[in-house]
Amino acid sequence: PEAWDSIARELAAPWPGLQASDGRFPDYVVRTAGGRSQRDDYGEAMLGYGLLQVGIRTGDEATIRAGLRGVTHAAARPERRFNIAMFRNVGIAGAYNLARERIPEHPQFRQVRATWERRLRGMRLDRLRSRTVTNKTLVEAVAVLELVWSGLSSRNRGTVLGNKGGARRLVRRLLTRGLPRAAAPFDRGSGRGGRLSMLGDYPHLPLAYHALATGFLARAVELLGGAAPAPARRLLREAAGASWALAGPDGDLSYFGRS
Repeated sequence: PEAWDSIARELAAPWPGLQASDGRFPDYVVRTAGGRSQRDDYGEAMLGYGLLQVGIRTGDEATIRAGLRGVTHAAARPERRFNIAMFRNVGIAGAYNLARERIPEHPQFRQVRATWERRLRGMRLDRLRSRTVTNKTLVEAVAVLELVWSGLSSRNRGTVLGNKGGARRLVRRLLTRGLPRAAAPFDRGSGRGGRLSMLGDYPHLPLAYHALATGFLARAVELLGGAAPAPARRLLREAAGASWALAGPDGDLSYFGRS
């Protein structure tokens, strides 16, 4: 919708001017912590991916270049905390697929493409083999699907691209059984809202994580298309219904709990 596009442009507008020459973006949390912060380090990947989306959609070259620089900064850095690597990976993988489809001949993308591909070929699983479901599990599932879609391969079977079939089966197991089973205790019938389900980090389910998990579930269903399991499609409808039912009078979806 036009209103959403306008908001996206407004959100993206300041960042090209704030970006450092090496692709970094300023982080006020790290700055105020005086260098002591151990904050999650996937900001450049996710913000870069978002800027790339806006730049390509609007044809804004400065925003495209800022997005490419941000993702490249993330792709070139060594992993610091493996247990949150899926957030950086999903940003890089999503941006890679977007760029190779929409701007494959862009001079800056051609220059950095090998750096991105090197990072993606080394991606390993952290959460999908576990029976425990959290928001990170869904993020990793989307990262796997983006990688499978990328057309890349790897000779290292310890990586996602070295065993794409196995990684994809783990995603299907999550969407067919693991996630619906984790959400089942939190299903509710709700009159006009029909059947509702909460997603996120069980068992406490902070509302911000329900929104995050629902968005990533939607992306997984989108990437799988007609191959998306029926339980995942049903759960997505129920999670969207839960967001509608839980919204505050002002539209707030995160009025209690973590974050």
